Amino acid sequence: MDALNEEALAAHLSADERKLRGAFFTPAWLVEKVLDDVAPFVPRGRFSIIDPACGAGAFLAAAAKRWPRADVFGVELNEASARICRERVPRATVRVGDALLDDLLPPRHGFELWIGNPPWNGTSPLLTRPTAWATACSWLPDGVTLQKGTSLREDYVFFLLKASLRLADTRGALAFITSATLLDAWAHEPVRKALSSRLTLREVEVLPSGTFAGTKVKSCITVWTSPRAGEARSFKPVSKAAQTLNAKWKKRGATIDELVPVHFAGLKTRFDELLVDEDRSRLMKRLRAFLRGRDTGLEGFDTKLTALRAHARGAKFDEKNVRRFLHPNGARAWCYVDRRLIPRGDHRFRGEFDPHASNLKLVFNVRELPLHAQVLDEAGCVTMYRHTRFAPEFVPRALVERHTATHFDADDLVPNLTRRGRELGGVRDVFEHIASHINSREFQNVWAPAFGTTELPLVGL
Repeated sequence: MDALNEEALAAHLSADERKLRGAFFTPAWLVEKVLDDVAPFVPRGRFSIIDPACGAGAFLAAAAKRWPRADVFGVELNEASARICRERVPRATVRVGDALLDDLLPPRHGFELWIGNPPWNGTSPLLTRPTAWATACSWLPDGVTLQKGTSLREDYVFFLLKASLRLADTRGALAFITSATLLDAWAHEPVRKALSSRLTLREVEVLPSGTFAGTKVKSCITVWTSPRAGEARSFKPVSKAAQTLNAKWKKRGATIDELVPVHFAGLKTRFDELLVDEDRSRLMKRLRAFLRGRDTGLEGFDTKLTALRAHARGAKFDEKNVRRFLHPNGARAWCYVDRRLIPRGDHRFRGEFDPHASNLKLVFNVRELPLHAQVLDEAGCVTMYRHTRFAPEFVPRALVERHTATHFDADDLVPNLTRRGRELGGVRDVFEHIASHINSREFQNVWAPAFGTTELPLVGL
């Protein structure tokens, strides 16, 4: 059987089925690219090849052909895919099950080459079974913790951790295709630290959007090896200038939270087609029609409109709900903000407190490159955009004093500053100081490339 089998198998799955499985079947040229990248780190002679989520065997078939003396081993959840894999690679040992949960891996025996394109979704039982989750967390090295905003949520993260744990004690190499967010997303910092503490990063290649048919995701190939004695294991080199700046700001600096205690994710309507428009009059006309049960002019949204009408039964149009919609890139539109039309708290109201009402806001992203901050002095709602947060000028006293407060007086508003923040001046002074610092040349060109996705930024004081 040739390399087209896996792509043929993918053709029988709908886009929704592929998304549910987190399975993006790998084209033959990309399989060969991964093997080319890792080949310089593979020894001659006999060794073990392992694909812990082997699918229909694209990687195992190509690797078995390239290294005919190697022992070939795969694990696959889907029985049909595993059967195809066995037919393609008769000498392979292919077991059906979950390589993350079950004891299905081969015994350690010399050099191991781990290859593959493990699932990207977040449906592993590791996320839902307390005992299994505790086991997964134990795969993190001592000293590596899940800080606020970080997580273990995509399945490929668990495969990376399990492979790194094994290769830390066994000579070997690892070449996986994963989401490109592995490289710089704040959420994956614990994973990068874990990998760098155990393995040596050899190759990184970012693949273009659309590499996998039917998707727009950006992916990457990373190649790792068991470390040799004395080798540096950092995920990326850190310049002396960046280290000096980091030490300076740690000695005399503060995180944004230590200056500005309350901030929110942006507004997410979940139905922009109805609730957002560049034209204010058109938005108002559409909302009036919607709330009166008339034709909105929106095509293809009948089910969604019917469900939302039922949820918002009795709601009346109120022009006060028409707000400016502010995007961090400078784009402006109009939105209709009524909590009955925006589910699950995505309107960001806290009880009767409306955080959008404040004209003066600090808008910032300190979780994903490029980091940025700006001070807005404009009425309106900040849109939900990646990791962007916004801090209003005034907030309920209880939110400043007790961050988890659920009952408070929405009229008892105080400046959104900690005691340390107040020492620097008023709210505008602090907001502008933070924005100036984050947008400074030394922060953007020196500190952020080295530490921007590994540490919370420190504002120099």
